Amino acid sequence: MTPSRRAHNIARAPSQRRFCTYEVTLPRTLRQLDPGEREAVVSAIHQEAEQAGWSRLTPQQKGAYYRKWGVTFDLSHPTMKDRILKGFDVAQGHAKTGEALIQEQLLLMFREQGMYVRPQFAVWTGAERIDMLLGYSDRFPTHAVEVERADSWIEGFRQALWYRAAIWQQQQKQVAPTLVLFGDASADRFERITITCNDNRVTLWSYQLTVAGVPEEAHSVFQYLHPQLLLQMPAIEPGALRTQMALIPGSETMDPKMESA
Repeated sequence: MTPSRRAHNIARAPSQRRFCTYEVTLPRTLRQLDPGEREAVVSAIHQEAEQAGWSRLTPQQKGAYYRKWGVTFDLSHPTMKDRILKGFDVAQGHAKTGEALIQEQLLLMFREQGMYVRPQFAVWTGAERIDMLLGYSDRFPTHAVEVERADSWIEGFRQALWYRAAIWQQQQKQVAPTLVLFGDASADRFERITITCNDNRVTLWSYQLTVAGVPEEAHSVFQYLHPQLLLQMPAIEPGALRTQMALIPGSETMDPKMESA
């Protein structure tokens, strides 16, 4: 193309530029379905899960069902996992396994250490629930904890960040998004996990997690249960304590000197 021809095309480009538009649609949540469709979808998934022997399936097999249902019913993975199938095994009379069992064990451990824990803390519309909220009280939270298998860590990572935003929207408080991983991970995968969490300031804890066949100890939740390291509470900027305590009933009588303690 000659320079004059190129200049001619460049000059004409702004007036003849064509724009392509793309419509991006996100998977639906249960609250976006009308009552009739919601009941039918939940019933269909529960029936298929029961026929498949849900409690006996491997994480990979469950993942295949999640992908299938996601396409069939246009639902997000968290909606199916945390809204439709959470507690399904227990409701069917099966003993808790996997994530449900890990959550129960962690809850007991935290409470035995005298920590304030609220399991299944409701946020946003009330239907979305944080696995565990740690802190001093409901009105003074410090950690939003999401428990996830290592092979599906990205889902837990996203939810931890999402719940941090939910607490800010609900209470105007910053909490540490916290991801607790269990199961197995390769060395390469765990390196990606730690880099991603560090870069996004997500607290990473491990519980019954093996990396390349070796128990992971560097991020073990047990080190955070040590009395001197309990909760690893983030430093509070001057004045922030008074701001947050003001929202707690009865806190207006607190001695102002406590803030500098």
